[in-house]
Amino acid sequence: MLKYVCLALVLFACDLFSCDITVRVEQYSAQSQKVTGRWQGLDVELAELLLNEAHCEFDFVDLPWARSLKLLENGEIDLMMSVTKTDEREQFAYFVGPQRFETLVFVSPPMSEEITQVTQLFSLNNPVAIQTGSFYGEAFMNTLAQSERNKDKIVWVTNNQTKAILLKSQRISGYLEAKLNIMFEQQQGTAMPNLKIHPLIVNKAAVYFAFSKQSVSPALVSKLKHAFLVLQKNGKIDAILAKYGAK
Repeated sequence: MLKYVCLALVLFACDLFSCDITVRVEQYSAQSQKVTGRWQGLDVELAELLLNEAHCEFDFVDLPWARSLKLLENGEIDLMMSVTKTDEREQFAYFVGPQRFETLVFVSPPMSEEITQVTQLFSLNNPVAIQTGSFYGEAFMNTLAQSERNKDKIVWVTNNQTKAILLKSQRISGYLEAKLNIMFEQQQGTAMPNLKIHPLIVNKAAVYFAFSKQSVSPALVSKLKHAFLVLQKNGKIDAILAKYGAK
């Protein structure tokens, strides 16, 4: 009898701490790219590092950002990376980290006007493109919400590649993007020629691993948080950040 009780306890413990994680990625810039059938990039390496430390199995799925947030909320995917913490998102996600700090900037073709204030973005000749579902900081989001005219000066896109397409066709003045991604593309020679990074810092904030509250248990989140602290202490996270110029 005791043998069966022990077996039941072992199976219960295995079920309690089982860890099979579906990780959202997107084919884009420094963060995640599929090369010769394998995902690589900053976010991919950080996810692999954390999940391996926590002894988790995992797989990657290529999904657009806004759709992924809804899937995370519903528990249809388990993990998104480089997510800014907001009150709304904390309703459906556990945040582990931070991974790093992210700086959002405005980029455009060469123009005579230097963009140094958020309000200038809403007075340009053509609209500014931003990604649906992304958070660009209180200053930008509050200014956007002030009037219908301001909303008309914004084009919402579902993926990052669309922003570049709209810019090349001169349908937008520029777009908001993580500075890390622009600099990576410039170094790789894949950025639009003569792309200008303006002085304006649209937002600078910590970004996190975000785990679904619907599909990831509090016990597993505690295990993941412990794994993160171990990796932070032994310098392995910093080594990956330095590799991509994100330190």
